[in-house]
Amino acid sequence: MKRVIINGDDFGLTEGVNRGIIEAHREGILTSATILANGVAFGGAVRLAGENAGLGIGIHLNISCGKPVLPAEDLPCLTRGTGKFMRNKCMLFYMLMTGMIDTAEIEREFRAQAEKLISSGIRPGHIDTHHNVHAVPAVLDIVMRLSKEYGISGIRSLSNPSCAGRPAGAGCFIGHPIIRFLARREKEALRAGGISFPDRIFGMWEYGRMTGDRLNNIFASLPDGTSEIVCHPGYTGSADAGEYEDRLFYAREAELGALREPSLRDRIRALEIDLAGYGSLK
Repeated sequence: MKRVIINGDDFGLTEGVNRGIIEAHREGILTSATILANGVAFGGAVRLAGENAGLGIGIHLNISCGKPVLPAEDLPCLTRGTGKFMRNKCMLFYMLMTGMIDTAEIEREFRAQAEKLISSGIRPGHIDTHHNVHAVPAVLDIVMRLSKEYGISGIRSLSNPSCAGRPAGAGCFIGHPIIRFLARREKEALRAGGISFPDRIFGMWEYGRMTGDRLNNIFASLPDGTSEIVCHPGYTGSADAGEYEDRLFYAREAELGALREPSLRDRIRALEIDLAGYGSLK
């Protein structure tokens, strides 16, 4: 059986992203979304999630964008006196890998984000992280601990990553030996912890480039088992966009258009692929 979870990251980032995610679900092939508890449009995401029972909901834990849920002064390593998380992903990963950030701060903030979402009435079905920081072993240990504590059965895994339907090579970041090593370590840890995760993942390193052609290529070559496709649909120009207007932000509408292409649903049906959420992993 071929099963695919199509997840929209960053639900709650802005109202424009919220609108795009819901349209990609109602009018397209999006089956799942993960909410940013510290997003400026968190309340709107919670409301829309409640109005769309068929959309699987997870939590998008975040220490790399925006303001924390906890007071910034309680997170000196994560906010560096700025009141916000650092946006330099390379620097953040370097600091995480070298132990320069107090993991107790990460756990406190992740816990606050999880409790904020759960207290809103939503029970998330899985966990992933903004910029996939849980690829770092110390962060993964925290995420796994919280998943068990809050009864969240699924976690996104980097295992068997692919560059949108084409093999990883010199031009694809996931071909880097460090990423491959972290993916193997993560898969082993999740399996040992009895946590559910998809067999493989697409779209991890092609943010804003999930076109209709690439989706078609994925579907045509999809192996048996459960795969996850990571997407970032949304609309630009909302009044709350602010600091989020980066390269990816302006590519969201193109991804939304791809997810709404009528031919893709017909293609999925013809290939006998089941559209699913993380609940199918149980």
